[in-house]
Amino acid sequence: MSSAIVERHETIRALLRALRTKRFLILAGLSGTGKTQLARRIARSAVAIDQQQGTGRGLELIEQSLDSAAAGEDSFLFEQVPGHPDYIRVLEVGSGSQRARATTIHKRRVGFLPVRPDWTDAKKVWGYYNPLTGRFYPTEALVVLLNAYRDYLENGEGAGNYFLILDEMNLARVEYYFSDLLSLMESGCSEDPDVPGRIQTGETARVHPLDTMIVSTGIRGVHDERSVAEAQAAFSNVDTGGKRVMSAARTGTVEQMVPLREMDDRRWLYEALVKGLEFVDRPQKELSELDEKRHALPLLYPIPPRVAYPPNLTIIGTINVDETTHAFSPKVLDRAFVMQFANVCYEAALGGHPLYGELSTLLSELHTAMAPGQHHFGYRVATEMLDYVGQAGGKLTPLIGDFLMMSKVLPKLRGTEGQLRTLLERLCALAKKEGFANSEQKLTIMLQQLSDSGFTSFF
Repeated sequence: MSSAIVERHETIRALLRALRTKRFLILAGLSGTGKTQLARRIARSAVAIDQQQGTGRGLELIEQSLDSAAAGEDSFLFEQVPGHPDYIRVLEVGSGSQRARATTIHKRRVGFLPVRPDWTDAKKVWGYYNPLTGRFYPTEALVVLLNAYRDYLENGEGAGNYFLILDEMNLARVEYYFSDLLSLMESGCSEDPDVPGRIQTGETARVHPLDTMIVSTGIRGVHDERSVAEAQAAFSNVDTGGKRVMSAARTGTVEQMVPLREMDDRRWLYEALVKGLEFVDRPQKELSELDEKRHALPLLYPIPPRVAYPPNLTIIGTINVDETTHAFSPKVLDRAFVMQFANVCYEAALGGHPLYGELSTLLSELHTAMAPGQHHFGYRVATEMLDYVGQAGGKLTPLIGDFLMMSKVLPKLRGTEGQLRTLLERLCALAKKEGFANSEQKLTIMLQQLSDSGFTSFF
């Protein structure tokens, strides 16, 4: 993939407005168009702006940056695409030491979960409790959610943005592993309109079976330089309604205890989730500073038995739709904005590649043949084709073109007479014109299979 994501201005604008309207967005469509990277870059940019500005206006300011780029002005995140005024490049935020610092921030504010087909329950989202060790093993999703919850309870509407990105979220049945989050979204945390400083916790979901706080996996000393006595004191001072913060403390060592000095003045955050309180009153006193490094990783982290959904948490899912994925139920679709990514412009995205001119005609002809039935390919495939030509000497010969068609274009073709007949005939004519002998032979065989059985596939 190229280092920059290329998309239409209006698509990016619609995406940003959707995120500000409803904090659940599904990006669907063609594989290899940059859906996942786009989600990551928007999320990282939003949290970087929040950190710099000290507000939760990251998404709003990104849209202002988009307007600046569209007008030809300097923009930290976007730049115009020469010759394509409708398109914009989405850049990676920061560079050098700035990017290194941004990475630390992202680890505690942006969680990335690649979904697997075997996800059948909420443990895949939250993590799991091991009764033998007395520890909890959280996912990035749980760490980010708890950070978002803490930030919202401390700062209210001024809390920063937090993001969970679920990659290929329909590889498993979404209702199986995502049902807790779907329910939490509908009745999450909110400010009490009648009592200033009071937060309604809303619905909660269980993440482990105990009724007290437990500690996540980790080793004291890696992210905590305090003495054993200080760690012991921090552990002893945590009050969660008469129960100690870690159930395994009876047999555990100090290294297994929670070494968080921040817990002393943040007990009220976690007591609500331990006791299942309906309301939380925000203290008026100033809170201690958080250790960003410690809160960036799921080490020595306090895990309450329940979680609530804060309004500053955004979920972005990416999906592909084919025979390996599952359909969405109305319950999921009703709760999200869905955006389709099906259009590509190879010249806008890849025109800066030194070998684009060598392959531009073939890419255009393939797109013309394949796009009408939505069989065309995204930027990932086109980029790999360009890179292969570079490895093969920089010239597109019939032999190289034949290999590219056989290895990158035809293998995904699979379907019925009505789905593929016209497409295969177009590709066969193109292969014959360009002298792609192996491709022409393979397409002829596939056409014969269609005639014989009404179905064909490359393999």
